[in-house]
Amino acid sequence: MRTSNTLPTSAANPPVLAGDRYGERRPLHEWIPWLDDLAPFAPRAVEAELLRIADRPRLLVPERRAILRLLERVVRLEAVAPDEAASCSFPVLGREGSSIDGALLHAVAKPGSRAGGCPVELAFPGERRMLSLLDPSSGAMVFPSPLRSTSPICELVGDSCGAAFALAVEASRRGLAVPRDVVISAAIEDGPDGLELRPVSGCDRKRRILERERPGCRFFYLAAPGERVEPSASIELIPLEASRFEQLVAALLPQAEASMEALFRDVQEAEVHFDSQQYPVAQACWERILPRLPEPDGRETGEALRWRLTALARLGAIELHAGQPEAAAGLFRQASDLAQRSPGLSRLVVDDVQLQVASANLDRFRPDEAASILTPLTADWRRRLAADDEGPERRELLLSCLGGMRRLHLLRGEADRAVEIQRELLSWSPASERARSLADLGECLRRDGRRDEAAVALAQAGHALPQIPLETYRAQTAAFVAFYQGRLALDTWEARPSLEELDSLRAALPSRSAARWRLELLARHLRLREGDPAAADELLAPPDPESSELGQWNAALGLIVGALISPPFADRLFRAAAERLEGLAAACERYPSLESMRLLFVRTIAANEDPVEVANSLLARSAY
Repeated sequence: MRTSNTLPTSAANPPVLAGDRYGERRPLHEWIPWLDDLAPFAPRAVEAELLRIADRPRLLVPERRAILRLLERVVRLEAVAPDEAASCSFPVLGREGSSIDGALLHAVAKPGSRAGGCPVELAFPGERRMLSLLDPSSGAMVFPSPLRSTSPICELVGDSCGAAFALAVEASRRGLAVPRDVVISAAIEDGPDGLELRPVSGCDRKRRILERERPGCRFFYLAAPGERVEPSASIELIPLEASRFEQLVAALLPQAEASMEALFRDVQEAEVHFDSQQYPVAQACWERILPRLPEPDGRETGEALRWRLTALARLGAIELHAGQPEAAAGLFRQASDLAQRSPGLSRLVVDDVQLQVASANLDRFRPDEAASILTPLTADWRRRLAADDEGPERRELLLSCLGGMRRLHLLRGEADRAVEIQRELLSWSPASERARSLADLGECLRRDGRRDEAAVALAQAGHALPQIPLETYRAQTAAFVAFYQGRLALDTWEARPSLEELDSLRAALPSRSAARWRLELLARHLRLREGDPAAADELLAPPDPESSELGQWNAALGLIVGALISPPFADRLFRAAAERLEGLAAACERYPSLESMRLLFVRTIAANEDPVEVANSLLARSAY
């Protein structure tokens, strides 16, 4: 019995993304069109393949341009169903030896005039039983069309998309939309009381595909008996029971406005994911909650107002964590404006929003604006807790104030002051935060040149990791401890985390993770120190066109660190760093002392002078 959609291979399809290496089967001028064919079905897989090919040496300029053009298209590819239609996403698997290991497609009901789909009966010609259970007047389609390819990449078999099509059809009938983060893998069958859900196979393989193609989604699945689906840090797994289809409809297509009780449950769920640093899932949860809250009109009060403020603050924090300070600043600005025009809010809520605004200013190189918030807030909460330190929320706010002050001093190049602040923060930290607080102390000590003390603090941080109860937060903290130990190792040439250990830590982190990209950068630096030329090529790879100014800044600093630890590659890396920094004048204009050093570094490289002193000055003013 077939229970999962698959993408069968054909003799015309060489396996590109399933282990084949560039150049072994096809010349590049044939390879790029082939990847272009695959892009609508698995854009993230194609993006990874393009980046791998682009990193190879000896590419001709026209070839590299062709890769970058396709990469830009893939990065911007909106692999979603048309907005004007009710739709529901479903994963499909590639058979062994297929061109791709799987893809994400969309069941669409009554699409508009937008091209790109094909009727469900043409996409699934052999699934007559499934087709007979769907409303033939619905005009259900598959998007993007598996028939659009120049070769039969996506001839589909299996009926595990039945529930997705049935839900899209029902949403269209009711004039509603399936939530965009929903992905379903379940079959349908006709029961005595209407449609029923039926198990499908390959759900764990589909989990892996969705972690790559749709982080943050909610994956509803009804697995075959005995199949184990591994936990995920980047998508929310929701196992279904063999039950009536109407129960799924009731859960995902409510006909009335959500009750406050239902919203409260969703807010609690979002907070659990945020606190455990499952940021893609938390982001999807908060984005579902915001549209269901009453629109602010100046009279909004009570829980709805507090939830809206929390949603804006959490979404901003997630963007900040992902290295998008401008997006974060916009969300924090909305929260701050709402708090200022809403009397009666508690001091804790208002000050928490202000701290988020200050954090965004630090990441946007605006230390004076951050200090105007952080300095008075820190002094005020020190006084408050000196008089009454009861209540974890009060202590958490002081911890946030002190954490902001630590970053402010580091950005100003005042590592000694950052050490003092971090020791104070450590004295207030609960057991669950002690490992992270010690890790940050170790980095401050390293930046202050106190390397022996830094090594002791980082060792203590490692010993404190078991005190963190949440597994996801423990993984994030372990990654930061390893990152800071690696930075210390680059300074001292002593024992360091192994590349195998870094790979293991990185595998446990979601793709949009501040710790993950730091571990990736550290691994390149450690390989570069050992003389690996491929690590230099990876550092020199073209920057992501979508990256923020902070992302570009961090990439430039990564090049500078690489140049300082590896003299054979120093000239290339210093010059690439200068090119990156040339475009960041606007980002630094609100921070004159940093802008003057940025400009001095660029001019020093242009004049072929020794840049080491000014390079170290730039590194000394990083906020991290």
